Amino acid sequence: MFVGAFACLASYQQQLTRSTRLAAGAWSPGMPGIWEDQAFETHMEFRMPFMDFVEDIYVHSDKPHGLMRLSYYSGSNIFLVNETGLSFELLPIVDTLNCLYTPSVSGMEIVVPEMKTFLESGSWREVDLIDDNGLYSIGFEFTLHTGAPTQHQGNETWTYYDTESKAKLAGTYKFIVNATAGGFPLNLTFKGHNGFLVSSHYDEYEIVYKAFYHRFEGIDETVFRPPRGMPCKNFDNIHGPFMKNAGPSAMHQSRPLAAMRDLAMALPGANGVSHQQQVAKELEKHLEKHAEAGDSQLKVRRDLAMTHYRWIQARNRRGAPYKLAVNHMVTWLPHEKLKLCGRMKDENRAVHPAGKSTFLVATQVLDKCGDITGNYEVNPETHRIERKGVDFKHLDQKHLKDFHTEAKQSPLPEDLDLHDKGQVAPVKDQGTCGSCWSFGAIGALEGQYAKHTGTFRALAEQQLVDCSWTANNMGCDGGNDYKAFSWLMQENKGKFQPTSKYGPYLSQDGFCHLHWPDTGIIAQMGDSAGLYSSKQLFDTSLSLVGCSHVRVNFQQHPGYSSPTPASVEEAQIDMLALVLNHYGPASISVTASDADFYYYSSGVYNDPGCSTTDLDHIVVLTGYGVDKNIDTPIGLSYWTIKNSWSTHWGENGNMRIARKGNVCGVMSEPVLAHLG
Repeated sequence: MFVGAFACLASYQQQLTRSTRLAAGAWSPGMPGIWEDQAFETHMEFRMPFMDFVEDIYVHSDKPHGLMRLSYYSGSNIFLVNETGLSFELLPIVDTLNCLYTPSVSGMEIVVPEMKTFLESGSWREVDLIDDNGLYSIGFEFTLHTGAPTQHQGNETWTYYDTESKAKLAGTYKFIVNATAGGFPLNLTFKGHNGFLVSSHYDEYEIVYKAFYHRFEGIDETVFRPPRGMPCKNFDNIHGPFMKNAGPSAMHQSRPLAAMRDLAMALPGANGVSHQQQVAKELEKHLEKHAEAGDSQLKVRRDLAMTHYRWIQARNRRGAPYKLAVNHMVTWLPHEKLKLCGRMKDENRAVHPAGKSTFLVATQVLDKCGDITGNYEVNPETHRIERKGVDFKHLDQKHLKDFHTEAKQSPLPEDLDLHDKGQVAPVKDQGTCGSCWSFGAIGALEGQYAKHTGTFRALAEQQLVDCSWTANNMGCDGGNDYKAFSWLMQENKGKFQPTSKYGPYLSQDGFCHLHWPDTGIIAQMGDSAGLYSSKQLFDTSLSLVGCSHVRVNFQQHPGYSSPTPASVEEAQIDMLALVLNHYGPASISVTASDADFYYYSSGVYNDPGCSTTDLDHIVVLTGYGVDKNIDTPIGLSYWTIKNSWSTHWGENGNMRIARKGNVCGVMSEPVLAHLG
């Protein structure tokens, strides 16, 4: 039965004047939900307004037989869950489905809330419902409060779980059930804060059950199996941020298990989830009762939150020019944070892990980026560096000739903010997909497009995630910016798609749905390829004609001093500022797994312990400046980088990082895009 989207609740006055009597035998509170012990199908949307995110999910659930199928974006990613046998993931690689399996799933999570949670710890009221066609139904709205707001530092914040007092996390769940339709779920909303023990960012999300079908007769078992004859590989072959056994033994999550928990984390009463809004005593007992044998995840996460909180407080007492703060990662385990760091090192790119080459696309694309090298000398009298010009290697000179003159000209401006020039997109959120490399590459392309056309246009990170596998980028399991550029030039004629044409970022691997009608570079796919599988012609007038690594070189002359490490660093700073002024935003690599980096909040980041060589994350370099409020004679100079960890991290998603010291390797691997 189709439920449909209900536009609103009737007003309180309408409820008083309109009959709400239900027919005898109709569903009412106190009765179990159909979804709790019977087979059903539901079409869901998971919505997160603060990041403009909508996830499309279709679920087949047969709890009596321990079976579940989760299909994301009309089949772009499918999880087949079996409590007593093998579970599978059918994942897209370019334009074909591939199959992985695991025996590690021992229990099913819920995708619709359990009624007991609301009945024991919340309240309910009868309401009138109005659907999009103006038809009325009778339903029930269940409310669950998990704390109370307080005031802290001038902002509304919330109380949190305390091991002594059992104080509550704060937030409100509202769950609406259509009684007239037979007790079918309509939607679940949550507003509050997400985290344990200490303050975290405001959170708001909604699950809309767009359709719900009660399957009295059960569901055919073939729905929960891969297509007959499809070869499948064990999850142990997976390489990258989602590899199995990446974390502590109690926290291992195969992909199907993680997919179920991604849904369960949004529901009250779910177990073992890192972002759970439940700390009421009854919900705590529920968690402990339903926790897997030996699963200490709740205690581990609370201990982690307190450990991280104490770390943050201690680090902030050092008098450093930057501050840390609690954010949404305060309860994350180390391997979960590493998922965000998707830059793949070169030594990991030469070969596939054992067995993986049988279902991954073979590497075809080599590094097509050339070099822009700044030539410098050390003046023998002043011992200061002097810029003498630039050299180009493996680059089309006609697109770079105007840079020769500028490279020899006068000093650069003291500060630069490419946001002011309209070359930087608003901060985005990569989610838990290791796709930072695509955000870095797209950030550089967006800046070049705006510089050339005078108009900013949002370009599609998802295109690179889906399609650049032949460059040995691995979607959400990692990649590299220069490989993405090389793939665009070699395999895609330098063309790139705007988000409005290709489709939104999905925070997961999807089908590649590019279309070259004259060459068929990307094979056509059937309608099962996914929600965003329509073939769109490229409508951007510009193409990527080149990309370049940025280097420095010192010319040696008789009588001239040899460069010192300080001279080399000064040249690197000058050269990077030069290309930013001339070209616009650059994609750069940094070490983001530094402990302080995850909780950076404000100021100029200059942690000397952050590695300059273990580069594991890719961001966008957007400018530079000097913070004259910092207590030094000349202030502290910094680079500005745009991250892809949402606006809840750093300075509204950005970081200022010291220009001197090559902190976190910020100057080690800059890459530019060249359009024409």
